[in-house]
Amino acid sequence: MTNPEHRISWRKGLVVLILSAGLLTTLFSSRAPGQDRIRAGTITIQRQTRFAGQGAVNWGNMTDVKGYETLKVDVVFKINRSSERVRVYDLARASADYKYNLLGTAGIKGDKGVAEMGSPNYEGGLNKNLGPSDGKFTLYLDLLKNTYKVSGKVTLKDVPIKGKNKFLLDIGGVIRDEKEEKYDAKEDVNEEIAIEGKINPQEKDVLKGSRNLISDEIRPFFDALKAAIGGETGGTIAWDIRVPMLEIRWYDEKSKEKDKYRDITDPKKPDNQRVGKKIRLRGQPNPSHLKIENPEWTLSGKTIKKFEADKDKSKVIPLGSELKNRDLEFFWVDKGEKLEVQCSAKVEGDKLFARAFFAIDKPTCEVTVDAKRNSTMTEWQPGTFGSNCVTNQDKTRIGYPEGLKYDGITMNAETKDADQGRFRYVQLIKEVLVYKTRPDPSSSAPSELVRLEGEGLDTCYPAKEGKNFEDAPAISKNRDFLSVSGDMKFQTFLMFNPKADKEEDSEWVPIQVVRWNWAGAMEDKGGYWDKLSSSEPSNPQP
Repeated sequence: MTNPEHRISWRKGLVVLILSAGLLTTLFSSRAPGQDRIRAGTITIQRQTRFAGQGAVNWGNMTDVKGYETLKVDVVFKINRSSERVRVYDLARASADYKYNLLGTAGIKGDKGVAEMGSPNYEGGLNKNLGPSDGKFTLYLDLLKNTYKVSGKVTLKDVPIKGKNKFLLDIGGVIRDEKEEKYDAKEDVNEEIAIEGKINPQEKDVLKGSRNLISDEIRPFFDALKAAIGGETGGTIAWDIRVPMLEIRWYDEKSKEKDKYRDITDPKKPDNQRVGKKIRLRGQPNPSHLKIENPEWTLSGKTIKKFEADKDKSKVIPLGSELKNRDLEFFWVDKGEKLEVQCSAKVEGDKLFARAFFAIDKPTCEVTVDAKRNSTMTEWQPGTFGSNCVTNQDKTRIGYPEGLKYDGITMNAETKDADQGRFRYVQLIKEVLVYKTRPDPSSSAPSELVRLEGEGLDTCYPAKEGKNFEDAPAISKNRDFLSVSGDMKFQTFLMFNPKADKEEDSEWVPIQVVRWNWAGAMEDKGGYWDKLSSSEPSNPQP
């Protein structure tokens, strides 16, 4: 048995967790409707070139050389003027990301040997915020005709391109010449951008489209080039300009996204997750390059940041300042069919809202309890206490004391679905012990009653690992007293920890509790101790 001070300090933490789990009017707003302004987006130009097949000379062949160029421009517009018919925006700011890659081999094979003229491997690129001299864009909306036009220009100076080019001359199996040249240069990139399209009536908040860079007028030239030297040239320009939105993204191990965060904003049905599994959320603007400020989260249901416990103490750490971060991590500790999450933030100066829903489940368990109906006077029985236990007993005599002992209670948990996690038992006790002192032969003072009370952890944390549990509380003889009585109230919690790749990604949460009592009294009969009374639990159930 533990001392009362220890029990009280330990109980504080677990009680908070139990209340959080629901064993003992949140306001939300929908995702904000589209603003009356299209203001931000991405325009991407991509070119692909491939040389292959028959060479320029009829006796040679060229092997593959592939080139890729991608210019991605992220734009944010500001309103210039507006009327009932037209709306005109100027560029507020933009950034350009240019990437260049060329790789492969090019060579000539003849009757007398091979001249591998190049094994190019070049790459380069530049990412920068555009200034007034680097880019200028205008967005023009015709609200009556439901059409739009975007015109712009991107100028990137001194784009670094680095790489190497090998040369090999092999005649009759003899290498006559071999060298490698390094390429380190800077190039300029200049792009005129002109796009237009019809506003989709079903999606007026988004201007989205794409087209082939090679028009019908110049297609014959590229077809002739392909027939002459092989290879292909192609390219596309794509755009996605929209009203700024706020999204809630969830880290989902099954997601196909590169960072595993997928958009769950306003889902048609809640996303499923197990109780005690870490939830990672991110408030993200769409487009993603927009500026986000003052994020704030609101959660429904019972949530915690962490639960810390050992044999000496327990503590629930609630969410605090984390609710004002863009990224949020927490645990739900009770089930719910439609638990709501809301995020609000300023995106480009506008206050936006987003919400998502989760369905949190827990294992379906049936705990079978077998409580004996008797208590017996016993002699000392050896036992063991691990490092996870607190005991005041003499370390040389560890075990059940001589005295009155309950014949025992057992619990067995059976899960009706896939476990997908670990189980353990944790037991709390509230105890009252009353001792009757022996009279002092040297005085006429009568016997006194000494009362001790305590509550908290019952000796060990956890009480038992796994799905099975047993206990047999007892009160011990004491030669300094005439009688001893004990009244004990127990709460035995079945705890669950869901399966996770990392230990910190799951938390122990209570999913069942069995409440039961035991009481007993004994006295010194003059040379031996005997049972006075006992009260065993009567059919306790979860």
